[in-house]
Amino acid sequence: MFTHIIRGDGRRITYQNAGVDCAFVAALSSGFCNWRIDFSYADTDNRTYRTSRGRTHTECKIDPMRNNSPQTLPRYGKACAHLYVNGVRRVSHATTSRSEPFMVAQQQRTHADQAWEARRKRAGIAAFLVGLGATLAFFALWPGLPHVIDWGAVLAALAVGGLARWSCRSWMTRTARRKPGSP
Repeated sequence: MFTHIIRGDGRRITYQNAGVDCAFVAALSSGFCNWRIDFSYADTDNRTYRTSRGRTHTECKIDPMRNNSPQTLPRYGKACAHLYVNGVRRVSHATTSRSEPFMVAQQQRTHADQAWEARRKRAGIAAFLVGLGATLAFFALWPGLPHVIDWGAVLAALAVGGLARWSCRSWMTRTARRKPGSP
């Protein structure tokens, strides 16, 4: 899932971030290679007047992300984030600004919410890797099985890793909902 988080008021942007949040599909392959994230700004007539082009990253990542510096825009309109992979725009997200606060309510997050999301994401990745590693070790070392890792074992390991990640993230979300004052 491509997310675009933006905080500010009116034409003033105090925080802007965009990236891929749920990278399970990318984890099945080598991730996103030769990627960049651009931010563009358009006026109320939908004419783009500024583009902040991101650096092209030649390495492959499963969770590409970019922050942009605080700024004051010259006009009201919209701020967009675009993910490019191998020079082709794959996804975009736009947020509109008017005289009211810049972002929609569901995009407003506190620092604690962002820290919790980061912990949840790291725990999900760790659970995926543990599930993957445990399943591969099972197929490689369990007595009575041919000690060969074939495509069936790899696919089963990816499925178990995905299930472990989903279980971990679901458990963390369920637990957080029970606690008062949690995200």
